[in-house]
Amino acid sequence: RCSESGIAERHHGVCNNFLFGGSIRSVVYVSSIGLGVSGMVVVTVAILITLGIAGLAGCSMTMVTSILPTLIITVGILDLVHIIAAFQEGKRKAPTIPPVRLLTTCLAVVVVPCVFNTVTDAVGFMALTSAKMAAIRDLGWLAAVGLVSLLVSILVFVTPALVKYSK
Repeated sequence: RCSESGIAERHHGVCNNFLFGGSIRSVVYVSSIGLGVSGMVVVTVAILITLGIAGLAGCSMTMVTSILPTLIITVGILDLVHIIAAFQEGKRKAPTIPPVRLLTTCLAVVVVPCVFNTVTDAVGFMALTSAKMAAIRDLGWLAAVGLVSLLVSILVFVTPALVKYSK
């Protein structure tokens, strides 16, 4: 059951600044506006999915659960960086390989570690559901949902963007 207290302040300004700053850094890192924007889109989609599920479940934002957007960004963005970095490294090493073939080769290398990372993080956060405080329990299962939804969003939205925006 979701926690009943609605005493939390929402930290939209902090989250928006973090997203904006992170998207600028991602554009510089990946050297493509399209990939930088797609990275920002997947994070936003995962956060919206998580907060939407929380709303459907009747959870109210508390001081504890208000960290979900920042937590999803900081923990989940690693998979995005690994997939993009593997693709760019593959492109650098074998520039003549067609982008779709290069993507499948890179995904064969990095998907299993990314899925393993997400699953272990989700299981770790699900362990918080055994806490006595309702807000901590909510944080646990919502963080797990958020991280899994971010990985799915990355695989659905970023992998086509890698092919489309590859130079």
